[in-house]
Amino acid sequence: MKPFSLRQAAVSLIASGVLMVGCGDPSSIAEVTGTITYGGKPVSGVSVQLVPKDGKSPLGRGTADESGRYTIGRAMGKKGCAAGAYSVRLSEQDPGSQQLNIPEEMSMKSTLTLDVKPGRNTFDIEIPGPKSFSQKK
Repeated sequence: MKPFSLRQAAVSLIASGVLMVGCGDPSSIAEVTGTITYGGKPVSGVSVQLVPKDGKSPLGRGTADESGRYTIGRAMGKKGCAAGAYSVRLSEQDPGSQQLNIPEEMSMKSTLTLDVKPGRNTFDIEIPGPKSFSQKK
């Protein structure tokens, strides 16, 4: 039997790490779905990113379809995400195409949080629509 070279060991270790990051504990995998609306109407093309607060679980991601619905998945096309606490970040897939003004509190400096429980979770997100200003007379 030929001994493992240092290069083969490194490649094997990296491949194992990549596979483990995409999996998480199978018993704690949860389904997360919801609808994204802007000014009360469903919007498409908004990306939802779940950033784990524990810093250990894999990221969860999804994108709203034509009806505003999204489903969270993990690396390598796996559905669901690990149960736990997440920070929720929104971004436009094609910035400027819909004239959405996603507030910083919902994007890079997000204050949105989600506590994902095992099983099914529904998390609907309302992006505030344009504010109408009335002029004082």
